[in-house]
Amino acid sequence: MEILSTDLLLANALTLTGRVRKANEDSMGNASVPLGELFVVCDGMGGHVGGATASSIAVKTIVGSMKESTGDIPIAIDTALRKANRAIIDEAERNPELTGMGTTACVVLINGREAWIAHVGDSRIYLFDGGTKVLHRITKDHSLVQSLVDCGEIDDRQAEHHPQKNVILRALGISEDLRTDIEKAPVTLASGDMILICSDGLSGMVDDDEIEAGLRKVTHAGAAQKVLQSLVDAANAPDKGRDNITAELIYVRKGSAPGRTYPDYNPSWRKEKLAAKTPDSPSGGTKNPIIPILAICLAIILAVSAFAVWKIYDKYSGLKKELAEKDALIESQSKQLYELRTDIMHYQQREMQRQQQDLMQLGGLLFNESETDSTEVRIDADHPDDHLLTEVDNAGGDSTAGAETGGMN
Repeated sequence: MEILSTDLLLANALTLTGRVRKANEDSMGNASVPLGELFVVCDGMGGHVGGATASSIAVKTIVGSMKESTGDIPIAIDTALRKANRAIIDEAERNPELTGMGTTACVVLINGREAWIAHVGDSRIYLFDGGTKVLHRITKDHSLVQSLVDCGEIDDRQAEHHPQKNVILRALGISEDLRTDIEKAPVTLASGDMILICSDGLSGMVDDDEIEAGLRKVTHAGAAQKVLQSLVDAANAPDKGRDNITAELIYVRKGSAPGRTYPDYNPSWRKEKLAAKTPDSPSGGTKNPIIPILAICLAIILAVSAFAVWKIYDKYSGLKKELAEKDALIESQSKQLYELRTDIMHYQQREMQRQQQDLMQLGGLLFNESETDSTEVRIDADHPDDHLLTEVDNAGGDSTAGAETGGMN
């Protein structure tokens, strides 16, 4: 079913109940809103009544919110998802029989040649690169098995057949604390690109290789509807069709030149297969001429940075060496000064000792001379009236004094 046709885009959509479910709990919608062309796919859960109610509320609320939004696109999408989450919770509170209902949600907003994407749960958004003819998974499932893959408990191939592959960790209507995944930057669209939005009724029944092979058959916009029908039919084959199947396929008629980047959540087995393809293969990896330029610029920046670091280190090493030499010189001079001060102190001590010894010797000589030069007066006991004055010299001889002469008189 064609849902949109403009000069830039052609969109088709299909939904089926499948072979097992009694009711279709999926919902989808699209609208032209102030910020661009809006596309939404939701996969409800919580019983055939609850699941259908939750997905329907989500689509209506998201479309209604985006019709009123004119500001920042990521904020507008996040606001719309949170309003839908709140609306589902409120409805469950009003109707207890709907308790536990919830839904996944995938949102694509195309503004000009840019696509903004967001999701909650395990419904997926794929980008088929019109230049390389390679399919890329650009959302990451919020599921138990994906968390096991991330932790290394199982690999991607085991996840596809895990008994708990349908257990999801995030959904609208389950908790007021909603965590959404909204890409911070848009995907630039090129001519021939296709965006596939689908519930796990398609992605869980048809693997990425089969989806890629089918989309390669779209050689012009008019072929997109037929290919979409073939993919849905493959998911609803007699041995499949265990879930509701819903998909929207958007074909880009006019876009920017190829050579861009986008989110890549391809499973490891897909990445290995794509890496093994030759560059000339039509299904080779994404070619982006800006990447080598960025690599060269990065190499130049790293080289300049390394040279600057080396120069700084070299200068620092030189300063460090110079300081070390100065420290060694100061230490050597300090040692010499200490030795000189020690020698001076020893010299002063010796001089003081020598001077003390000289003074002591000089004092002894002076004392001896004073005893030698002294004069003694002696009184003769036999002649007390006579006074004899005797001068004793250093040689021990007597000198005659006038007292003897006087005695003779």
